[in-house]
Amino acid sequence: MNAKNLKDFILDFYDAWKSRDADRIKNFYDENLIGYSDFQKITVSDIMTRLKFGCEKFAESHYQIDDIFVDELEGKVAVRMKQRHVLSDGSGDLKFEAIMLYTVANNKIKEVWMSYFPNSNYLKNEIPHENIKAKDTA
Repeated sequence: MNAKNLKDFILDFYDAWKSRDADRIKNFYDENLIGYSDFQKITVSDIMTRLKFGCEKFAESHYQIDDIFVDELEGKVAVRMKQRHVLSDGSGDLKFEAIMLYTVANNKIKEVWMSYFPNSNYLKNEIPHENIKAKDTA
């Protein structure tokens, strides 16, 4: 894929995440994905479990992409972003800054490396309450 196609691929990928389209999201990943969230090894199954968790716990999710870096020769894309997840119970927002590194080949994500600040236990599927910004009551 050339640089424009890689960038369009990633933007389409995040559009699928924003709309929470499970079939579309799963189709972006190679079934033999090599994935890490910080130091936790993750699979496509883990990602789909996380999506289900997010659909249950978050009324909506927003992804503000700050930078996209593309290395078309290697098929690599780096994304620096801010994420905001609105809690379904209306109590506030869960906010993260994240860096995502992808290797894309044959229109599939072959590798993903994710790092969040504050850190998140990707496999535990719980809301880290210390990271919640309470909804303003003013």
